[in-house]
Amino acid sequence: MEKRSIYNDYREIQMPVYGNDGKIMLFLNQWPEIEDLFPNGRFFLDKTMCGCGATTLFLSDPYPTILCSPRRELMYCKGESGDFPGIHLFKTREQDLANIKVSVLQEETFKYCQNSTPFCPFETYTPKIVVSYDSFKHVAQVLGDRINMFRVVVDEAQALFTDAAYRGVQVVEFLENVKDLPNVLYMSATPFDAYMNDVDAFQGLPYVKLIWQKSSMHKPNLKRVPYKTSIKGTAAYIIRKFRDNGYFDEPIIVDGHEERSTEAVFFLNDVGKIISIINDCNLDPSEVNIMCSDQDKNRQRLPKGFTIGSAPKRGEPHKTFTFCTRAAFEGVDFNSTCAYSYIFSDIKHNHLALDISYDLPQILGRQRNPNNHFRYSATFFYDVNQDFEDETRDEFMEKIEKKMQETDRLIRVYERTKIEDPDSAPALADMYRRGSQVKDGKTETFIAVTDVKCNSNELRVVRNDLAYYNERRAWDIQKEQYLENCRVMCSIDDATNAVSDPVLEQFYQDFNGTFDSMMQKYCEFLSLNPQYKGELDKSTLIPFKYKYYYNEFYPNDLDRLSAVSYKEAGIKRELELLHPELEMQEEIQSTFKSGSFYTISEAKAMLQKIYDKYGYGKTAKGNEIESWFERRCKKTRQQNDEGRRVEGYRIL
Repeated sequence: MEKRSIYNDYREIQMPVYGNDGKIMLFLNQWPEIEDLFPNGRFFLDKTMCGCGATTLFLSDPYPTILCSPRRELMYCKGESGDFPGIHLFKTREQDLANIKVSVLQEETFKYCQNSTPFCPFETYTPKIVVSYDSFKHVAQVLGDRINMFRVVVDEAQALFTDAAYRGVQVVEFLENVKDLPNVLYMSATPFDAYMNDVDAFQGLPYVKLIWQKSSMHKPNLKRVPYKTSIKGTAAYIIRKFRDNGYFDEPIIVDGHEERSTEAVFFLNDVGKIISIINDCNLDPSEVNIMCSDQDKNRQRLPKGFTIGSAPKRGEPHKTFTFCTRAAFEGVDFNSTCAYSYIFSDIKHNHLALDISYDLPQILGRQRNPNNHFRYSATFFYDVNQDFEDETRDEFMEKIEKKMQETDRLIRVYERTKIEDPDSAPALADMYRRGSQVKDGKTETFIAVTDVKCNSNELRVVRNDLAYYNERRAWDIQKEQYLENCRVMCSIDDATNAVSDPVLEQFYQDFNGTFDSMMQKYCEFLSLNPQYKGELDKSTLIPFKYKYYYNEFYPNDLDRLSAVSYKEAGIKRELELLHPELEMQEEIQSTFKSGSFYTISEAKAMLQKIYDKYGYGKTAKGNEIESWFERRCKKTRQQNDEGRRVEGYRIL
């Protein structure tokens, strides 16, 4: 709340517990009357929660709307979802790949609009246009003065800051093209509120914040792990462990059944490291989806057979390993039924360090499939900054202010050149443009050379204030959020404080020590707080074996755990007495060797021999091997000694 006091017009909207449909309030279209509470004209909407359906609301209501997206992938995601049949994408994925001319796209946009309100005096349909920040100017040219009758929604508005260095020209151009429009809604769940009031584009705007009820929000299961090795080594360990186990992270228990994650999304803002991980781990294109900026330089770097991918639509198959950079994850919906998230931050390079305050909530809000039991679970890997004394804030601010002064000096030189030697001005602007190339997330100056007006061919040299604030933000991330372990933890808690349960938080904090002490803590906590059993079953913060042992003896035999002083060897002996088939399972899994192939008849005979040894009293079937090995065996065909292909199972 302290940060918000800088706004002259700050408003809060208290969200109801239930929507109009009688269900827990999760999406804005459950309460469409909320639009009556929004200010008229221009304002900033702080959603505070990702995935709350704000774009769905604005693409479905009765107002002519232009939805502006910072990422083409986000634009395609909305257009290809099938949820909005009447919308118009200024550029489809196919048109983008085919390099269709802008004039053709503009003509199609005009045809889409000409029979709609406000083009046609008789209302036929309400136009909904989805366009990237970069291409907004082309839509504005088509609409002309009629654009004043549209509401312009700037989606994922935090990207105006994060993109300011790399895409400064496009950002400056976009802001200039919307600054005089009467109806503009800037929207974000993670706004850069610390700097917004200093930026001309946002000064004086009403700031509206949605206050959600606790029943509408989810506390993520977020593990915080300092690097013990390199990013590449950490990712390789995760992949190697998956190859051995057949699942990612810890299994969980849902309604009494074990659930495993067999897909993973690696959020890593470095294409070079992604390529190294793929090469070092011998990953195959059939199992990898790479989501990054679709540029020639990235395509040319990828190993042979790999391409830049996109987020699968609902119902489409997902690959085992998805690698995703910031250029691809903002606002994009992932629809996997079982994906777990791994988040990597590289503090050694401040432009690759994830901003805990903004990037973490964005990433944790990406998994949208309600059937994915791991959608709110992730592991965050980070380094603490050991060199924080190298540069003080005063030294940094002095350096950055000098860069700003040099920017202003160069702009004055250009303006003087336009008057005194206009023929030389374009060459000077071009030199400035080359000098504004990005290196390590920074530029030599804060200059942007751009055509800043929709219907003007005039070349202009302007100051990119957002790049200035973004560089300050990068310093804050590196020198403050990652200053030490304690500060990293506090930053994460602040960023993920959707729901705070002090009882559960204290248990997680105390859950450490030897196996027997942790097993005892787990049992005693649930004895005192049985209402938390379902939540702990689903939590990836608790290693699976504690939940497994507890549930095997729950509810009538828990005293057998305390009788053996919670020691694991004693618990295993008690399990064998409780479930004699467990010892038989151990022998089955040691008899069938990993990597070997067994025909169905061989598997049946081997199982029957073990059944008889333990008095199992059952006739074996060859396909029962699947139940004993779960996901660790695969039905296949293999050529036998006689040259015939026979059916059987390979143990993985």
